[in-house]
Amino acid sequence: MSKVQLSPLVKDGSKPVHIEARERILALIESGQVGPGDRLPSEPDIAGELGISRMTVNKAILSLVADGWLERTKGKGTFVASSQPRKSLKAAVVIVEDLQGAINNYYFGAIYFGLIREGEAQGIQFEAIRLNRILEQYWEADRFDALVFINPPIEALMELEKRDLHERSVVIGASWPGIDFKCIDSDNIFGGLMVAEEFAKLGHKKTLFVGGRPGVPNSADRERGFTMGATLRGLETSVAPWSFGAINLSPDCEEFLRTTLKKKDRPTAVFAIGAVLALQVNRIFTDLNLVAGRDVSLVAYDDPAFLEVAPVPISTVVQPFDDMVKRACAYLTGRLREEEPHVPSTDYVRPTLMARQSLQKHG
Repeated sequence: MSKVQLSPLVKDGSKPVHIEARERILALIESGQVGPGDRLPSEPDIAGELGISRMTVNKAILSLVADGWLERTKGKGTFVASSQPRKSLKAAVVIVEDLQGAINNYYFGAIYFGLIREGEAQGIQFEAIRLNRILEQYWEADRFDALVFINPPIEALMELEKRDLHERSVVIGASWPGIDFKCIDSDNIFGGLMVAEEFAKLGHKKTLFVGGRPGVPNSADRERGFTMGATLRGLETSVAPWSFGAINLSPDCEEFLRTTLKKKDRPTAVFAIGAVLALQVNRIFTDLNLVAGRDVSLVAYDDPAFLEVAPVPISTVVQPFDDMVKRACAYLTGRLREEEPHVPSTDYVRPTLMARQSLQKHG
């Protein structure tokens, strides 16, 4: 460090000062201006050159020691580590809601923990952060080499494109035409087609689709795939009024279901867009003295464990979370370590059908 000069930091508030100090010191190591075994000047000297407090310098140095870039020897000082670590990628898992809420959500939790596991295997350190922090405090994104957005709203991605974050980001669980992000998504159209095909194979003629979250691409794609598949196989399909979420049936939807399922020529197969909605549909079956797997077939999108302990285990469309996560991590490591070009595109990964007792032949 004594061979180089450190110009004072410009403290403009764009990012925390200790992060800027860390980046300055790390840049010297990575550029070779200081090498393995070289001793750093004292913390007061570095603080004087950078024009910051000694406590801030200490915080920056301790983080580099923790990451293996520096070593401290009592009574001798701080040295550049003799064996430099392979630089770990630091990536943010950007979620819309708070972390605890995301973990408790089957969809977000499955992707989040999958990223943590795959990150350990591929040398990526993930940290969860809320989307509004990235949108409101732009410097937060600079703390990370890459960002993974889990099912973000399109409005947020359009805003982030203006800040050029799309080139070091990947979106999991959502896709839209015309955006410049790399997206990795479950093939929801195929999932809907697959359910319609299964109903047709089992001899059903009249089917019903129960949706939620109107305007969300994943929801719309599942309906599109299902109705397309039903049309191709000559099935008669009704679409219930959409609920405004994947948690509760709307009053209009519930009234429609009760009226439709009471009819003599009622649908004999129902496809629900989510697991919780499927349980509520099953509750309506019970109220009407119908039994899933005997009187009517029922399939849910997504496969949380609680569906297996329903009165009749419910058949599901299983999203390929593990494959989606592996593709996302592989894209990030290839993009950032091997300098592969950023190509806006979407990888669609096909889900599978888990048949349980709620599926039955008709006729």
